[in-house]
Amino acid sequence: MKLYSDKLYHIYLNNICAHHSLKEEEFYNIWNSLERMNKLLPSSKKNIIEYESIEVNKEILQDASY
Repeated sequence: MKLYSDKLYHIYLNNICAHHSLKEEEFYNIWNSLERMNKLLPSSKKNIIEYESIEVNKEILQDASY
């Protein structure tokens, strides 16, 4: 049995999920854009930007029963 895993990312702005289930390339593009935009804001208006990464095991998803 071969296991396939993938990483997905969720990005949160001020504790609210703004982008979810992003693949790695999408995540880095959006993350970098948000960081650059946040740097342009005055200190009092800066957003809290956080992310969460999740390992998704595709083998388990394929074998799931509904």
